[in-house]
Amino acid sequence: MHEIGVSVIWLSLQVTIVAVASALLYWLLHRRGPLLRSLVISSSLLVTLLLAALLFSPWPRWGSEKTRQGIEDETQGIATADEKAATFKMDSPTLETDATEFESLWKSAWGGFVEGLKKPQSATNHVEPFTWPAIIGFLFLGGISLGLLRLCVGYVLLKREVQHSTALGGTAAQELLDGLLLEQNSALSVHLRETKQLATAAVVGWWRPVILLPQNWRTWSADQLRAVLTHELSHIHRQDFLSNLYAEISRSIYFYHPLMHWLVARLRLEQELAADAAAAQSSGGAESYLVILAEMAMAQSNRSVPGPARAFLPTQSTFLRRIDMLKDKSPLRGTVSRSARVTAILAVMLVGMVAVGIRGDRVSIAQDALSAANKSNDTKTEPEKFRIDFVPENALAVIALRPAQILTQDSMKPIRNLLKQDEIKNSKDAEIFGLKLKEIETAVVIILAPEAPVSSLEFSALVLHTNKVIDREAAVEIKGGTIQVTQYKGQTYLKNTSGPHPEIRLFLDDHTLLYTSREQDMHTMIDAMQKGGTRRWAKQWQSVMNDSVAGMIDMRVARAMVGDEPARLAAGNAPVLGMISPIWENTDVVSFGLTINQNLSLNATLSQTQNGGSVKATLDAVLTLARNMLSQMKQNQTGANVQERLALMSLVGVAEQAMDSTRVTQKGEDVTLAAALPDDSDAQMVALLAPAIMQAREATRRAESMNNLKQIILALHNYYDVHKHFPPAVVIGPDGKTPHSWRVAILPYLDQQALYDQYHLDEPWNSQHNLKIAKTLVPAFHNPNDDKPANASYFVVVGKNTAFGAKAGITFQEVTDGLSNTIAVVEAKRDIPWTKPEDIPYDGKTLPKLGGFFPSGYNVGFCDGAVRFISENLDQKTLIILLIINDGKHVEF
Repeated sequence: MHEIGVSVIWLSLQVTIVAVASALLYWLLHRRGPLLRSLVISSSLLVTLLLAALLFSPWPRWGSEKTRQGIEDETQGIATADEKAATFKMDSPTLETDATEFESLWKSAWGGFVEGLKKPQSATNHVEPFTWPAIIGFLFLGGISLGLLRLCVGYVLLKREVQHSTALGGTAAQELLDGLLLEQNSALSVHLRETKQLATAAVVGWWRPVILLPQNWRTWSADQLRAVLTHELSHIHRQDFLSNLYAEISRSIYFYHPLMHWLVARLRLEQELAADAAAAQSSGGAESYLVILAEMAMAQSNRSVPGPARAFLPTQSTFLRRIDMLKDKSPLRGTVSRSARVTAILAVMLVGMVAVGIRGDRVSIAQDALSAANKSNDTKTEPEKFRIDFVPENALAVIALRPAQILTQDSMKPIRNLLKQDEIKNSKDAEIFGLKLKEIETAVVIILAPEAPVSSLEFSALVLHTNKVIDREAAVEIKGGTIQVTQYKGQTYLKNTSGPHPEIRLFLDDHTLLYTSREQDMHTMIDAMQKGGTRRWAKQWQSVMNDSVAGMIDMRVARAMVGDEPARLAAGNAPVLGMISPIWENTDVVSFGLTINQNLSLNATLSQTQNGGSVKATLDAVLTLARNMLSQMKQNQTGANVQERLALMSLVGVAEQAMDSTRVTQKGEDVTLAAALPDDSDAQMVALLAPAIMQAREATRRAESMNNLKQIILALHNYYDVHKHFPPAVVIGPDGKTPHSWRVAILPYLDQQALYDQYHLDEPWNSQHNLKIAKTLVPAFHNPNDDKPANASYFVVVGKNTAFGAKAGITFQEVTDGLSNTIAVVEAKRDIPWTKPEDIPYDGKTLPKLGGFFPSGYNVGFCDGAVRFISENLDQKTLIILLIINDGKHVEF
């Protein structure tokens, strides 16, 4: 329990860093609208859950570091933990500040923590139950247990309330909800129910969402009902219930942390305001919507729900707070650009990576020297240097890597095998702008600092250099877009003129592509190239420009963006952050380089004009604490299953070797942290991570297939709106005799009008002209696991009383079993071109084999637009019920 207590304090530091950074980012985005603000908070809460999941794991960490300067100067042995602790005590500016500043509870707690880490735990000491870390461990586990128990009870009570509620099918509310779903082109299946316990509407669930209406909904006006349903649908479309679920889990884990309670409360409020923005738009504006809310507030009854269930339901205080905030005349921003969303998520992830990396692992100079010797003996040619001539002066950060070189390493064999499987299947998963990863020599990502006062970070540019001539047609392919040729200062670039966020590409030569998402950024890059690039940190870049992975962060730009006041407030609210303040306040540039060869080696250099000694002392102190934490983790490897424990022991062993040899050196005002992992350690990591990578990729592909089915069902509904029926499985051409597939008929409703116009309806599907059309890949008809792009992956079942069994297309009135109880389209592996008028026959006796792309089951799309994954073990009788449109039988999912 002692180890758990120490780990909890370490975890608290990491979570505080994430929470404070998220709060600062939230404050900076206070004018950017509730959608972006809620995204920042929900992302940060998800990161805190990941931190908790990694509580006793040495991974992820900063990896190993290789030094290029100071190896000859570094001949002394590694300092002991006690010597480094003494250096920390004497030199750290955190402990040399005015004594009165630390006469507080925080000083006592932090000092005791440091002393506890300095002392190695003996065999008898580590089980002592009444040390202060042990008490913290008991309190932590007890608090989590109570919090999660309360959350589970609340969820059970909420589900029970849904079960006891009354379905509102056939009512005016249900008709209005169906109309709103059609207006929004949504294929969601949303259930509407009435409850006696709630005073306001609420959404329950995310997989099969249910909207609960209070009992007095029948007294609402049509405008009020429409506003409420639009508001709740907005929650459903953004998966707010799921976000609240993991937010409440995070709050239960960090029950002791006031910032986590504040973030969860702000998340609930921002989600409500984002939904208000959508409802206000459909209600004639903010003022009209405010009147609707005020009227409903006055008529609202006082009803209480069981306490634990309140974690999932809107509260009365939040409702009144929304009304107060709507009185502000400033408009609610209801949309956020994709680049802003991506940038916000990346910013939060970057903070999370920094927080995890603080527990830093280390590697020896001796191993580093061995790595240098191996590199000097390498007969291969020197790798091409990373180019930075297009990086402007206001760049905040640059990250560069060598995909082709990294993939050649022996440790990457599992990854190469995955990519090879994709190549066999002609999959686009591992391609960027039509390029395979093994064809990309270098990839450089640039993040610029905004010219105006910072409200959000924006992704700026990506530069790819290849070992083959770039296929410009494949690299410029933009689905649904119009390409426009533009010139700026003698450079010609291509941009997509459709949509609010154009994609811009500049071919610097036959092997180099520059991509940006904003035209202004493209102009900035061209200006930088003509000036020769940035000179602000060209010196530091020289030391890492030949590495496998290299990066640079300009801390001066970061400090200018954030300002002194927010950083001072953060340190004041979390005194623990004062420990690392010398790094933030003094460092000008942070550079890091990772070399992947026989072993992993990495060096990170912190460059500054003064106070290098203070920065070195801070790093020494942080690494001393990290070493002690690893020792605590090693003693706490009980409780996992055998396989997990063996994997963890392997990783801990690698980390222990690395940390025992990590060195921090100083040359002038530059401070370098160097490390090198032992041989084959990277292979161990890749081998352990490969199954997780495969599972994640398979889950992504299954979700992509489900999305394809949703697009197809939506296209069928749009076809229905025009023709008043679904298309038949075989559509007869205008000549009255030529058959064509229903897939061809719905092309115009899949944004494929141009392809539909090319298809000759007066010719058979296998005519010379139409066979050329059949070779065109239509994304919605292609399963990501299908290795033949021309084949269809989605079919209809043709047989008596099926949705596509009649020669003429059926109407909704003919589906007497209900649209939500009838399968329309199925996923199946067949050697059938998508243009061929052939589907899956059913004779009423023997069911055909479906699926084939995913283990254990297949996806199906229902007539109402819902998509579900069906287990291959599903009872055949149940499947028949779902295929027949009028047998009077129903299936409960």
